[in-house]
Amino acid sequence: YDLIMRYGEDPEDKDIRVKEFEAMFIEEIDMDNISYIAENLMRYVEKDYVSKIVLQYGIASIFRYYLLNTKKIDLFPNLILIGEKGSGKSARINLLYNQLLLGTEEYYTKDYLKGSGIRLQNEGWITMPMFIDELSEIPKSQYDILKSIATSPKAKITKYTTHQKKITYTILRPLIIATNKLVITDEAFEDRCIIIPVNKEDSINFEKIEKTYIGLRYSIKELGKVLYHTIDRMIEIIENMDIKSRRDTAKSEVIRIGGELVKRIFQEVFGIDYEPVELKSNEESCIVSSKDLIEEYIISKVRNIVKEICGLNLTEFMDMGDRDNDKTGEFDHIKRAQGKLEKIGLYIRYGEECKHYIGISKEGLKYLELKSKFNINSLRQLATELNTKRTTIYYYGNRPQVVKIYLD
Repeated sequence: YDLIMRYGEDPEDKDIRVKEFEAMFIEEIDMDNISYIAENLMRYVEKDYVSKIVLQYGIASIFRYYLLNTKKIDLFPNLILIGEKGSGKSARINLLYNQLLLGTEEYYTKDYLKGSGIRLQNEGWITMPMFIDELSEIPKSQYDILKSIATSPKAKITKYTTHQKKITYTILRPLIIATNKLVITDEAFEDRCIIIPVNKEDSINFEKIEKTYIGLRYSIKELGKVLYHTIDRMIEIIENMDIKSRRDTAKSEVIRIGGELVKRIFQEVFGIDYEPVELKSNEESCIVSSKDLIEEYIISKVRNIVKEICGLNLTEFMDMGDRDNDKTGEFDHIKRAQGKLEKIGLYIRYGEECKHYIGISKEGLKYLELKSKFNINSLRQLATELNTKRTTIYYYGNRPQVVKIYLD
């Protein structure tokens, strides 16, 4: 219990999450159906890789503070499930982490990541992760503290008020995130995350196991109470494991630790077999980088400008191919539209490699409103931000003149 809880306020100051978690250590356990609940849980996760990842990560997270504090691992990552709506991301986390281990259905909103860090500090009553549902972007102001908490038992951040008063925040909790699209602009933070893509076709068939899910939803908390009574045994298991402490293996080790704990405890306590999963090394990242975000914004903005100024769709330009040498007059309306766009520094052309591109000159920057959206003030800065395979930069001397973004 002391490994996990760090709350020091009076009971009347505790919110519902704290009270529900503390109740798991105080309330009497209903032992009559506990084996049946454990069997149902195994039935629920049996053939589902994503569910097992959530379960194993959650069990390992009980010992996040302990593992980092004793230097058994050098990094305890955040967990991100990302995929389309209806794929069961939130349902899995809510059941296998929130309800099983925290005793609650309450989750956090994106507002907890806003501002100075005081909201994160106020939730430091526990060392286990915070579940944030449908987060679309990590605020840049929180990257440093979130990177620090991945490699330290607790992280401190110091800020100053407008009157230069020093304020120090202490953060104890990493994140579990469920989202259909997440923008991360810090590669070091992304490296500190386990990112699991979730597809509808790979998701649990909830129609087949609906009764199992509903039954677990109203009973799984009892199983969590039993698991917390085995903490001493779980520490023994961890102590006897050969754990690789290197940062480059930490993500896999966290999932392996959780898998071994689930396997051993369920066998010893309930006589139930569990086959752990390993973290797949070839998971494709579904994270949207800052470069992707800027490219998507520019293409969308150009599409709207073409419609507003020229009365045409962007696809009309792309479907016509190379029209520069056309003498028939069939594409004169396209050429006139190109002329209008060129006057504001935007070019939609069919390039040498038979690919369409959007060209942006210095004049085009202000029409794209990149300064207000991304704080991009010059072509040189845009060229740096968009240094990707889809982008070509044309220089005059050492100064960029046009930035091209290829569309196909």
